[in-house]
Amino acid sequence: MDALTLLVKSEEALAQWVAPAFHVDSVKASECLESSGSFPRLDRWLAGELIKSIKGLPELPFTVQAYVEGCTRKVEAPRGKAVLNMISRHFDLDRNRGALLAAQSVFQSNLQGCSIKELQDFSTLTMRTFRSIPAEDWPSQRMLGEWLFHQLRQAWKLERAIGLIKRSDPSSHERDFSFLWERLWQLLVEEREDANARAIEMSLKSPKKASQPATKTPAVPGKAPPATVHIRHSRQITLLNALLGTKRHL
Repeated sequence: MDALTLLVKSEEALAQWVAPAFHVDSVKASECLESSGSFPRLDRWLAGELIKSIKGLPELPFTVQAYVEGCTRKVEAPRGKAVLNMISRHFDLDRNRGALLAAQSVFQSNLQGCSIKELQDFSTLTMRTFRSIPAEDWPSQRMLGEWLFHQLRQAWKLERAIGLIKRSDPSSHERDFSFLWERLWQLLVEEREDANARAIEMSLKSPKKASQPATKTPAVPGKAPPATVHIRHSRQITLLNALLGTKRHL
């Protein structure tokens, strides 16, 4: 077994070990209280860190303190999974309220316009919201369908699907969320494919010019001195020689 496989298996075992602590039902809570499982040292360390971190929270420290005192009487070390389960229960919402908050977060997503860019932003925001909510807390397909229909009814690129929904029976599946959502995704996929095709066509029509080697600037030869300079020097030398010869004769 290589190191990567061993690491993956260790992470899976650790995830399975800590998962019951996030369930607030009594069965999972009893599992956290009864045993530390395969990680007793980690369980003790986690308990100490969590107990130090909850001191500023209202009510919760008293619940944890009662649990710690019970462990002391039993001559047992506090278990981190048990403390984590108490924290999960402290911040838990009842099921009805959680579903209501989920519905509110979905219905707060609004379409800002009918352009392709705005449709893409709307779909991205909607999918991000859905992924953050458990599937069992989603509003019903019919409720989501009515919401999506009112969001997209002015999108002219979807006017055919909007027309089908308007003419459909109130109990028709065309009024469900999945029907119009699939039409929206199909439109966005087609627009993306068209954009890719246009980009390829533009790149073929205007190819980049091959880079040419830089033209070397020819060297400029230095200017020859004027001929008059040489003539003037020759005359001066001749005159000097003539004067020296005259002095010798004298």
